[in-house]
Amino acid sequence: MRLLASDKPGEVAASAQALRRVLGSANLDLHDLANVVEFAARREAPQVASATADDDDAREMIRCCRECSELLSAKELAFVRSMAKWRGEPTERQMA
Repeated sequence: MRLLASDKPGEVAASAQALRRVLGSANLDLHDLANVVEFAARREAPQVASATADDDDAREMIRCCRECSELLSAKELAFVRSMAKWRGEPTERQMA
């Protein structure tokens, strides 16, 4: 990743391609990486529409999971990201 700051265009291009390959192997892309960087810079969870106490609990769980995202597998992180975008009430299974 540090090679993205290189003054050699070939190193920058190769680094960007390698980064995309690594992210792709985890079913992620540059947008997912940008979300992690932006989240870490803000240290806050994205706002989720809330109408009930269960929604508040879900938003709190999302915030906690994102704060400890380095402990999550790619599949778990994908689930947390999908829940952060969720606009309805979480099911009992999602809350488990």
